[in-house]
Amino acid sequence: MKTKIIIAVISIFFCSNALVCAQQQNQESNEEQNQEQNKEQNKKENKEQKEYRSWQEANDDMGGMNKKERSAFQKKKMDADGDGKVTKEEKKAFNRRSTKYKNREKREMDSDGNGKISKKERAAHKKMRAKRKANRLKNRSKKMERKGKKKQIREKKMERKGEKMRKREKKKQNRGEEMNRKNQMRQHRGSRGGGGGGGKRSGR
Repeated sequence: MKTKIIIAVISIFFCSNALVCAQQQNQESNEEQNQEQNKEQNKKENKEQKEYRSWQEANDDMGGMNKKERSAFQKKKMDADGDGKVTKEEKKAFNRRSTKYKNREKREMDSDGNGKISKKERAAHKKMRAKRKANRLKNRSKKMERKGKKKQIREKKMERKGEKMRKREKKKQNRGEEMNRKNQMRQHRGSRGGGGGGGKRSGR
């Protein structure tokens, strides 16, 4: 009887352990799935935000263009594959994105959330757009400045490298000239020695 009880207790213990392990594994797998889903969601949101920012920048740039320039700029934006031709699908996709981002911009403009855009909100948005464009131009000029500095550093490095190579070549050339002088001196000594030996023999 005692043996049966002990066996039953041991089997219950092992079963409970197995259940706990299974629960832990399920929890870990669920956590991994959630993490993957969150990553995908963040990636999608980041991509959408990037596209929206690009659309905003394009709109800001178009503000200072005439009709012809605006049309050419829009065609360039529509041409997704960059083959120089705008297909119906590309045009539809561009219009869908534009509508989507225009609605998003309107929601952002509506600061009080009453569904209407007042003159004050429109003016504030216009001011914000001008500020955004100014900041972008400022950042672009800083970027160009950094690029210019990097280019100068690169050119200086190349110059130093060229100087080192020239010095190395000069040393090599001097070494070669020194070797030539030594060889000439040896040959000269050899010819003098040979000539002297010949003279003695003829004298005898």
